[in-house]
Amino acid sequence: MIPDATISKRDAIAALSEFRAASRLISSIQKQAMNRWSEQELDEAVGYTDDELADYRVARDHLVRSLELNPFNPTVHWLLANASREIDDDSELQFSYYNSSLELDPEDDDVLVARMGMHMEAGRMNDAIKDLAELKRLGSYHAEPMTEHLQKALDGGERGKGVRPL
Repeated sequence: MIPDATISKRDAIAALSEFRAASRLISSIQKQAMNRWSEQELDEAVGYTDDELADYRVARDHLVRSLELNPFNPTVHWLLANASREIDDDSELQFSYYNSSLELDPEDDDVLVARMGMHMEAGRMNDAIKDLAELKRLGSYHAEPMTEHLQKALDGGERGKGVRPL
């Protein structure tokens, strides 16, 4: 739950500065990693190097400072969700940040897709179905491919154990 707060102009500007610093770092890390991953064989493990993870931790620190200054930027919550999983493999914290991001921006279909994927991975198919219904309500271009992924999961072929047809 996002606390009620009054944000000063100075804090809002400082929070944005921290957010931008984190965004630049994350973009750089992802570019490096994507270049390396694209050259890897299909059966090789994909992950971040120790140096990339160190930079990602610095980016996360910027995001945390941004959130402390202004808790109302849903993108900061989303990026912290991703960092929680990528750096610490903390899916519980990741899920919490996705939820707080959606509390601030319930129509962010990219975050809905990410959370829906977490539901599917954890076998929470009823929750995944709810997120899919919201994607459809929003008219998201993600709805069709996520319907296919969920159907495979419900059939037992992708992350699920075969529950029921959509």
